[in-house]
Order: sequence, then C-alpha cells, then structure tokens
Amino acid sequence: MKKYIFFFIAFTFLALFSLCIIDKSVINMTRGPDSLKVFALPSISGSNSQKSNSSIPPGLNLDNSNSISYNLSKSVDVGNISMQKGLILSNAANLTTPVDTAESPSPTISTITYTPKFVCGTISSTGGPIRPGYYDSDISIFNKQNYPIKFLWNVVVTDGPTSNAIIKKLSAETSTRISCSDLSTLLPNKSGFFEGFVIITLPITGNILGAFPDTRNSEVSILRPVNADNANLIDVQVFYTANALPHLAQSIIIDKVSFNILDDPSGKIPLSYLNVSLEIPFQLESDKIYDPANLVKASLAKQYGLSDSEVIGIKINVRSSQISTAYQQDDHAISSLRINPDINYSN
Repeated sequence: MKKYIFFFIAFTFLALFSLCIIDKSVINMTRGPDSLKVFALPSISGSNSQKSNSSIPPGLNLDNSNSISYNLSKSVDVGNISMQKGLILSNAANLTTPVDTAESPSPTISTITYTPKFVCGTISSTGGPIRPGYYDSDISIFNKQNYPIKFLWNVVVTDGPTSNAIIKKLSAETSTRISCSDLSTLLPNKSGFFEGFVIITLPITGNILGAFPDTRNSEVSILRPVNADNANLIDVQVFYTANALPHLAQSIIIDKVSFNILDDPSGKIPLSYLNVSLEIPFQLESDKIYDPANLVKASLAKQYGLSDSEVIGIKINVRSSQISTAYQQDDHAISSLRINPDINYSN
C-alpha cells in the first residue's frame, strides 16, 4: 500500500512541476543566486521590437544587444512548491533586422588644376578686342597648408606654343609669383603682345596628395588625404594691370602768364584783345630758362599768322607769371581675380 502512495505522490509532483516548463525555443533559463527571472516571450519580430507591447509586463528590459531579462520576486509559489532560486531570460536573438548603412565609396581624384589667364606686352593697333596699351599679369600662389607642397606648372600660349613643365616647391604657408617676365623667359620667341593660360597642377594618387616625393628631402614626401571638400589646397590669384599711355604719368610744369597787348601795328590781332587783361598757360620743361613776353609773342604769332617783323612790332606788358605743377591724365587700370580649382576624377 505504501508503495502505491509513494508512486501517487511522485506522479502528482511531476504533474505540478511540468507547469513550470517553458518552451526552450523561446527562452533560455539558467539558475541565479538571488531571484527568479522567468518570462514567456510574446511574438516579437522585425523592427517593431522597439515599440511598446501591452503583452510585455513591466520589468522587461530590451537593450541594443538583443538581450531580454525580466525580474520576478525572490520567491514564487508554484502550487505547493516554493522556489527560492532564479531563472534568467536572455539572448533573445533576431529582435531587429540589421540595416546596411555603408556609404558608397567616394570617387577617386586624379588631379587638381588651376588655370589662370595672363595678358602680357604692348598693343599698338586698334584692330583687336583689347585697346592699345601696355599690359602685365602677376599670378600669386599661396600655400595655405602647414606642410610643403610641390606643384607642376607650364604655359599655354593662345594660338602658339606650349612650354615644358616646371616643378615648383612651395614651403608651408609661403607664397610665390609668376609674372610676365617669367613667362617671356619660357617663350623666348615671343615679343610684342602675347596671352594664354598658366596650367598649375597638383597630382593626386588615390585621393592622396603625394607632393612629388623627393628621396633627398623627406620633408616634402608628405601624404595627405584629399577629397572634394578640401581640394582647394593652395590659393591662386591673378593681378592684372593695363596702361594706355606710352609712358608712366609724370609731373608737368605749368606757367600761367597774365599780360596786356599794348599795341599791334600789323592789325591782325582783334581790337577787343588790346589793352585788356589776358592770360595764357604754357607747359615748360625743367632746367630751362624762359622769357614770359617771348612766350606770349610766339603764341600770338602762331595763332594769328604774324611774321617775324610783325612780332617785333607788338608791344606786350607782362603783369605776372605763376609757376605750378600738374599731372597727366592717367589711363591706368588694375583688377584681381581668384582662381577656383578644377577637380578631375579618374574612371
């Protein structure tokens, strides 16, 4: 009889304990030292795992590592059985669908080029679009970086030859210039007026500025990453000047003579000019002696066609002579232009 009672109690214990079993395909249960952590997961899938779900009781923790835990009280009664140990719900994988956020690779830069225009020399004819005058161009190049840069430059003349390329080193935060005299040295057969473009090139390899590595000087063997945002590594500006005068403006000496014509035996000078106050300006040369009366008589002779004997007969009274200086009208123009880089990409 006792044997049947023992089997009955064991069967009842197993039936009650089976109520605590949870599907292992949903959760993993391990024993913990202090609390019982157990929870039957609702159906969670896709990106909706972050949304609130009324079927998930308070205390459920969903973190970015796709791990879930839920804390129950330290003691949970299951039928007539008291469980003091704990179960931990963890590692509920595939709660969210990963998104590929990798960006497309940026295009590879092959060269960075600046193409400033230049005009140099003298134009004497009026047949072209540029007026006669004297023209000059000055191309300034400034290395804005804190490391040295080497660049390649050559000259392309309009309807003319192309020079050989020249390698130029520019130290950190320093500048250099290319003037018309430099260009004419490269183009010895050019005289008079010539125009064209200077091609300034910074070679890039795989979006890296190699700066023409120099085995004798490691200082210029610098590698720097380059992209479309920082491609303007140097500052290139052109300063243009033009002057339509054959010579630079100089000071002029002016003598303003006040006089009266007292007598004109020739009768060629209008009577309204006799015995009245008159003035006439003269342009003088420096380091020469002038007689104001003779200057007035020479001007009257030219204006009224007086002969030498008639000029001698004219009587002039010079009241005053005032010397002053003036300047020629300057037809001089200047302008400047900043050149933006052209970025060329490799295929």
